[in-house]
Amino acid sequence: MRLAILAALPWLAWGCFVPEIAVEPRYGPVDVEGEIGISSGSSSATNDVDAVGIEDDDGALGVRGDFKWGSPHLTLDLQQSTHDGDGVLEADLSQGGVTIAAGTPVETDFDLGLYSAYLTFDLIPGDLELGLGFGVAGVDLDFESTDPGTGQSVSTDELLPVPMIAGRAGIGLGPVDLEALVGAMAYKSGDTDVTLVDGHASGRFRILGDGDRLSGALVGGLRYVMIDAEYEDGSDDVTGDLEVLGPFVGLRLQF
Repeated sequence: MRLAILAALPWLAWGCFVPEIAVEPRYGPVDVEGEIGISSGSSSATNDVDAVGIEDDDGALGVRGDFKWGSPHLTLDLQQSTHDGDGVLEADLSQGGVTIAAGTPVETDFDLGLYSAYLTFDLIPGDLELGLGFGVAGVDLDFESTDPGTGQSVSTDELLPVPMIAGRAGIGLGPVDLEALVGAMAYKSGDTDVTLVDGHASGRFRILGDGDRLSGALVGGLRYVMIDAEYEDGSDDVTGDLEVLGPFVGLRLQF
């Protein structure tokens, strides 16, 4: 009996200290709406995303990872989308000694990175997960707009880190799991002022396995992100008021 208990200890330790791990690659379109502006003076005029040439991404890749130790639940999420296009400016873009005037046709390259890490703690034991916690999110804005007639361009490339408050709700109904995960914060540091809301809603249908480990599921969901940011890039003022909406499908593998 004593030998049996000793032999079982490594397996008990594994179950208690090694988290449930899930990897979830995803794919789907990403729609961006809102306004953006860059100025080297006191003007704060902005351009609608359509006017500046920011277009929707028909298919962006993302990946999510989950690590769960009973009550603590850590979710990592990475997404990168590309929104290059052409437009005609409604307002001036200016940077340093360069000004691209309103009414000028422009070619724009815009990459948007959305990164987050949320740690929540389940408040209700059982199949219903209701958790509160904290985390950090990053918004990576890589923007360049060029006047093809003169070759002059205005750009910004900034990673904005934001501490977040997070909440999670989830429930399992047989082979179906439903979850909502939201992070939000209004954050000011120096010359940077950011309000960020990051919401995820998803459903999973289990197609492999019948437990928490060694299982696979098809995933469908929707992500909504609201970004209201003002910051200084060198001596220039950048303003972005953006809403990002993206349905997605994916495959979840859990170990």
